[in-house]
Amino acid sequence: MLRLARDYCEEGRVGHDAVAGWESEEEPSAEAPRNEAELKRLEELHRCHDLYVWLSFRLPQAFGYRRKAEAARALRGALLEKGLERLAAASAEAFGRRRHRRPRAHGAAGQGGWEGLRPDWRDEGEEEAERE
Repeated sequence: MLRLARDYCEEGRVGHDAVAGWESEEEPSAEAPRNEAELKRLEELHRCHDLYVWLSFRLPQAFGYRRKAEAARALRGALLEKGLERLAAASAEAFGRRRHRRPRAHGAAGQGGWEGLRPDWRDEGEEEAERE
């Protein structure tokens, strides 16, 4: 983001190479992040692209690569979504391995499970309907 500001102050125009990841026509990584560090870096790039798009509406002469920024932002957003899904699945899998047995509630007469427990979340209307 500092590079965007510096280029604007020095040259009055911000080129497409001011945002990291625009060094070439090809995107540097079209793969979802595999860890939190990669996710954080991708979020930073997404924010930079988002800022560039926002600035291109306010200063179109200085930020003239809006379409490229919009495309890069959309790609980064999709990769962020995939990365979050991947990391959530990995976390759930790791959590599932550590957890050996699910605790069970004890119902009436010492039975395991939820049967015999009166749910406390019922509305007053439901209780009145049961009494009638």
